[in-house]
Amino acid sequence: MSKYTLGNDDVIVFDSGGTQLRIYVMNLLSGKLKKIAREEMKNFPNDYKLSDFVLKNVDNGRVGICAAGVFHPDYTISAPNVRFKEPVTFPKKLHELGCEVKIGNDVECAAYFEGRLGVASDVPRSATVTFSSGCGVQLFDRRFGVLTRAEFGHLPYVLVDGIKCGDGEYGHIESYVSGNGARAIAIQDLLMREDAKNPIVLASLKDYNKAARKEGLPTFKTKDLDNAMVYKMVVSQIQPKHVYSVEDNDVSERVMDLQSRAIGTCLSEINGVYAPLDKIVVMGSLATQNWDTLMVQAIGEYQQKHHQHPNLPLAEIVKSVDPLNGCKGAGAMYKA
Repeated sequence: MSKYTLGNDDVIVFDSGGTQLRIYVMNLLSGKLKKIAREEMKNFPNDYKLSDFVLKNVDNGRVGICAAGVFHPDYTISAPNVRFKEPVTFPKKLHELGCEVKIGNDVECAAYFEGRLGVASDVPRSATVTFSSGCGVQLFDRRFGVLTRAEFGHLPYVLVDGIKCGDGEYGHIESYVSGNGARAIAIQDLLMREDAKNPIVLASLKDYNKAARKEGLPTFKTKDLDNAMVYKMVVSQIQPKHVYSVEDNDVSERVMDLQSRAIGTCLSEINGVYAPLDKIVVMGSLATQNWDTLMVQAIGEYQQKHHQHPNLPLAEIVKSVDPLNGCKGAGAMYKA
């Protein structure tokens, strides 16, 4: 028996692309969510357990799924965020039950939400870009829905050298506009200069010790950073949050400067490639959590670069304000 009652404007939505599986009923008129079920993805040792959990909670209705990985024509998903190697089959099983099923990735779903219900719903044409662990772009047109998406993060930014990208190549823009890029720039800088008193290093040491205590591993004092091996180990543990949380620091300022210029370039390329655009919606923790510092500077860079495309309209840059835009976008795929 169903755990929910669906109205004509209701859709079942899944947020399954991260560390949790979350299932809601979403009303397409209000955009509001009502929780059906939630579980940690790590608690599903195989596809059978995952599908069993889903089918105990969902057995009818229109279904929108926000997921990560490769989507196959038979409604299965090769997902990177599960413990098992076999494909995820619950979308296929829901389809076989008679449910209408639509699947999209996080940026695709977010673009649907922002274009239909979010901060770009007042304009005909927009693009949604994420600056977080990577960089993806999705174009949305109110007449046609989602038109195309691109892995903008793998466009060349520095042609020969530069930071190594996650795909093994060097100099891609993702290495400069992502949180991973901020981490890599800071680590490279601090390994070169060996600054044991730098606040970024001290923040990394604090978090390392906190984790070490939980695991029963050795901890270190500030003076231990004078040991080259300890220093390199602590520096290697630096995370983006350590870089962005420190003020009046030359390493953080260098990272911000490099990233703001790269993000400005990325926004300018999006505006040029997908013209004409009314708005570019920016999402992702790197941008939204550092809007008043990093993004304000990046938008200035973007506006200055407009002289390269003087005949194109300059799209307005806006911040996504709904952290569940991907999940809600899975439902918005059904909204006309």
